[in-house]
Amino acid sequence: MVKTINYKKILLFIVIITTIFIFVSFTGGFALLKLIKTSKPLITYQENTTGYDFSVDWFSHNLKSWNKYKAFFEDNENSQCLEIGALEGRSTLYTVQNYCNSKNSKTYVIDTWEWPISYYTPQEQKDLFAIFSYNLRDYIKNKKVIPLRGESRKMLPQLAYEVSQNKLQKFDFVYICGSHLAKDYMFDMALSWEMLKVDGIMAVAGYGWDKFKENPELTPKPAIDGFLVSYKGDYEILHKGFEVHLKKIR
Repeated sequence: MVKTINYKKILLFIVIITTIFIFVSFTGGFALLKLIKTSKPLITYQENTTGYDFSVDWFSHNLKSWNKYKAFFEDNENSQCLEIGALEGRSTLYTVQNYCNSKNSKTYVIDTWEWPISYYTPQEQKDLFAIFSYNLRDYIKNKKVIPLRGESRKMLPQLAYEVSQNKLQKFDFVYICGSHLAKDYMFDMALSWEMLKVDGIMAVAGYGWDKFKENPELTPKPAIDGFLVSYKGDYEILHKGFEVHLKKIR
């Protein structure tokens, strides 16, 4: 007995499979495209370590937001940058390659270059300043990067004086990721803000850092929140997540 072929079932099966395939292809492809768009800059930046000495990466997760500001610096032939807290220089390297990369640009970097005690014992610590100097060697040699070794409480007033005497220009970009104590962040933000140009950008790290929930004074968040209240009307919030990015508007 010859069985008849149920074309209706076959057609229905084909329609179902095709629909599933189209749906998976579209949604999966869209998700994959989105992942590529958001991940590629991070992957490229993290893999581009040939010729550098990096042992930690506490910066690359910021790239999605940082990359948005490149256009701001494209036509600036004299951009000046300030960084407080650089560690091995990963964020500094990004800054000098993307923000302060014109002929007359300079990036001033303040740091003690001492390992955070909470992460490494004295026996594990390397010479951080030597590592930073190696990673930024070409930029330091060409005086595009100016390392200022010491605590920001001592170094920032010196810079502020130079700015007040017109010996240094105000800054187009400031990045703060130094001591994470609230009182230190408060000092760093307030004094750096005075040296930031109108329309300049200040990025502050650690807003979402919750290592010491029972002792908020050991974290940047109270200082950042206090700054946002105290300087309300003087800034535009560009980004608020693990970091906070502000544009100075007056």
